[in-house]
Amino acid sequence: MNYQDIVSDSLSILLRYASKLGIPPESAYVAKAMRMLRDKGVSLTHLLAEILLCKYLVEKGFSCDIESTVGDMKCDVYAKKDSVDICIEIMYYTLPLDSIGEWSKSIVSSHIRKIIKISRNRIAFAAFAYPIGLVPMIPPEVIDSPTKDAVNRILTKYGLYDEAPNAKDLDFISPIYKIYLFDLHTREVYELLPTAAKNLLLFYESITGFSI
Repeated sequence: MNYQDIVSDSLSILLRYASKLGIPPESAYVAKAMRMLRDKGVSLTHLLAEILLCKYLVEKGFSCDIESTVGDMKCDVYAKKDSVDICIEIMYYTLPLDSIGEWSKSIVSSHIRKIIKISRNRIAFAAFAYPIGLVPMIPPEVIDSPTKDAVNRILTKYGLYDEAPNAKDLDFISPIYKIYLFDLHTREVYELLPTAAKNLLLFYESITGFSI
C-alpha cells in the first residue's frame, strides 16, 4: 500500500468517526482535521481525539478549534467561552528512543514546557487530555499551586531549566482548568477537576512508590 492509499484510508476512517459522532463533514474542525491529515501528516489517532474533544466542548457551550495557533503556542484543541480560553494538549506518552532511559523526566518535562508556553502566551487556562488508562503525570505542585515558584521547584527538581529558558521571566502561570480522559472506542469524554487528578496521582504513588 502506497502513501496515498494510506492517506485515503485514514481520511475515510476520520469521516466515518465524525459521522458516528454526529458531526457533518463540512464542520469547520472536521474539515481542518482532514487538511491536517492530508497535508501536514498529523497522526490519525491524535486528530480523532481532537474532534471528539471539540464535540464535547461545543456541547458545553464553547467555541472550538483544533491545531490552533495562539501567539507561538500550537494548541491541539483551543476552546473559548466568553472571556475564558483554554489550550488543551493531548498526551499519548510516545517517547523518542533516546528518552527511554529518562522516561519520567521526559514526560514531566513535556507537561511543564507546555504549561510555560501556554502561560507565556497569556492563555487563561491550560488543560491536558489522555486516553483512558494513562495516568496524568502533571506534578502535583503545579496542579495544587500553579505559581511561578511551583514551576521553578519542578524545573529545579528535574534539571529542566535548559529546556525552559523563559520560565524565569514569567509573570503569569495558566492554572490547570480540567483533566480530560477520552475513550475513542466508546466516544466518551470524562472530566477530572485538578483536585481529583491530584488524588489520582497520590493514589498511584501509594501503590507504586513512584513520585512525580
